[in-house]
Amino acid sequence: MFFPKNKIIIGAANFGANYGFVGNPKNINLEKVKKIVTLCEGYGINKIDTAMGYANSEKIIGNLKNDLKVITKFPYIPGSRNNIKKEIILRVNNSLKKLKSKKIHTLIMHDPEQLLSQNGKIIYETLLDLKSKNIVEKIGVSVYDENTLLKIVSLYNIDVVQFPCNYLNRTFLSRDLILKLKKKNIEIQARSIFLMGFLLNNNFKNNQYLKKWSKTFEAINKWHVENKISKLESCLSFIASKKYIDGFIIGIDNLSQVKDILKIKNLKKPNFFFPAMKDLNLIDTRLWKQNKILKNDKGLALWNKASKTILGGNMIFSKRPDLFLPNKWPTYFSKSKGCKIWDISGKSFHDMSLMGIGTNILGYNAQKVDDAVKNVIKLGNLTTLNCPEEVEISEKLIQLHPWADMTKLARTGGEASSVSIRIARAATGKDNIAFCGYHGWHDWYLSANLSNSNKLNEHLLPGLSARGVASNLKNTVFPFLYNDLEGLKKIISQKNIGTVKMEVCRNELPKNNFLKKVRDLCTKKGIVLIFDECSSGFRQSNGGLHKIYNVNPDIATFGKALGNGYPITAIIGKKEVMEAAQESFISSTFWSDRIGPTAALATLAEMAKIKSWNIITKKGNYLRKKWTSIAKKYNLNLKLYGIPALSAFTINSPRFLEYKTFITQEMLKKKILASNSVYLSVAHEKKIIDCYLYELDKIFKIIGECEQGRNIYSLLESPVCISGFKRLN
Repeated sequence: MFFPKNKIIIGAANFGANYGFVGNPKNINLEKVKKIVTLCEGYGINKIDTAMGYANSEKIIGNLKNDLKVITKFPYIPGSRNNIKKEIILRVNNSLKKLKSKKIHTLIMHDPEQLLSQNGKIIYETLLDLKSKNIVEKIGVSVYDENTLLKIVSLYNIDVVQFPCNYLNRTFLSRDLILKLKKKNIEIQARSIFLMGFLLNNNFKNNQYLKKWSKTFEAINKWHVENKISKLESCLSFIASKKYIDGFIIGIDNLSQVKDILKIKNLKKPNFFFPAMKDLNLIDTRLWKQNKILKNDKGLALWNKASKTILGGNMIFSKRPDLFLPNKWPTYFSKSKGCKIWDISGKSFHDMSLMGIGTNILGYNAQKVDDAVKNVIKLGNLTTLNCPEEVEISEKLIQLHPWADMTKLARTGGEASSVSIRIARAATGKDNIAFCGYHGWHDWYLSANLSNSNKLNEHLLPGLSARGVASNLKNTVFPFLYNDLEGLKKIISQKNIGTVKMEVCRNELPKNNFLKKVRDLCTKKGIVLIFDECSSGFRQSNGGLHKIYNVNPDIATFGKALGNGYPITAIIGKKEVMEAAQESFISSTFWSDRIGPTAALATLAEMAKIKSWNIITKKGNYLRKKWTSIAKKYNLNLKLYGIPALSAFTINSPRFLEYKTFITQEMLKKKILASNSVYLSVAHEKKIIDCYLYELDKIFKIIGECEQGRNIYSLLESPVCISGFKRLN
């Protein structure tokens, strides 16, 4: 196969700057560039690709005496419509000055998403104007995803498109896309044909970043040996075989590299056995810098160790660093106080995030609670005899909820949830459950995904596997959506339901007397109604959230805030329901410890004294008001979730996870732990909240720019966080 050298476009990213990922690239000075260009011109290579952001590259090219056709790129342009036009013209004139030229052959948008923003039209019109004045010959875009490209070519007439293309990344090689581009006479230029040197690198085993794909690259290496073809030739043969590609950019590192390429006359037709890669962390070079791991980071080192010895890396999904800022999240703490946490390296952060996953309404290390616990530790924690505190806390909970007669104490929310289900099944004699919201990890709950792996999508995690759950639990639990009374009625009429279990409210408020109607329906059908208040309890009232709505369940479960960081949960219920479980077996050694009930008594006393639920609700309302105001300021479509003290937001954008990652990244630089959820405590002073909001304003401004086309990936210093609990009622 003939090697079309005239299709080569000289990649000038390394002219005056260090660029690339593997091989420690070195920048190339003017004298070396002259030799490279002279050699290339002898083979009919007359195009060179640079960018306004490639350090001194344009200036070096301008000092060459040649007839090269220059392709340069401009970045995201901030500002108003008028300012954008002026800024583009200013930047083009600046490039012309550096290039010592009166004309740019091709002007490319580095952040083409901006063409899809409200300022897209003025940008396009400005580019057309530059063409009409013969300042620019061609205009185009450099893209990373097919959808962006399709939208752009449907709206605008462009001349050139650049996209990544190599034997691992075949994203843009669909027949339909190529035909659309060719029908519009759009010139196709392929970039990243060596994947920034990745595909030429043999030292992947010693590279921290490459290790993840070591098996893939071992197979690729083996194929090259067996087929007696160099990696350079395989890359070139792949791109040369795509006849519809009009040019391919080759990043030049040194003269010898150019010589190796130019001495090739013919290429073998590619015969790859390995499929295209789908992992964006490999094929999308924007993400590479994000995956570089911090050196000498104690938290990360400990997490890597934990991942080898602890199932899942830690004890709770919600604290995994991948949910926040992969490779950068502090992960482990050494001490805490108020709403402040110190990591194991001694760095301090204000927690504007989850506050121990909602366990610390009074703040971390609350003195009165800790003192009470310390006092009983001195006296002994767990003995052959029972602790009197469990009686006291049971009486207190019933006093706060007069509809209830009896309690059962446990230590975790998942336990409390499962105990409540056991009691309800014992009371009704029916196995089947209708549920709404999140209720822990136990088999009864996870079994919803035995019949359909998507059943929990609107309640927990999309695609959650029920592996390990007994298959005979299939078709025993059935999810319904919050505020969907008709959906619940349908399940009850068809599934012989004995129990309805639901969160009182998490992300949305009840509509049309939803809670009361559920209560009435359960009463009419003889169904046990369980309210899961493990998260919502004591945040908006002195007790369960259901007190505000004046709707009483048959059973309620409490946890999280009940012990202000100490393990304690409670199941409370009506006598006629609770006593049915006497014929079952519900018991555990550590449910009888002294610390949990003692912490709960001290926590309840302090909360009642200061009316903590009023304090954190007021703070939450203030926070939500400011969130809305800042979002409106930067034209962000914000949606709020939760009760005030457990507030969260999403930005209505397909790039929300990227933005969430960016928020965490930038807040961390200001010594603030933050994402898109804030669990408030009385320790969150207004000045701390205002400091957080001040920084969020700056972050939202940038996110607003990203919604207008600025490249969010160029701003990220970590891989994008994974999606966590949806918890949609």
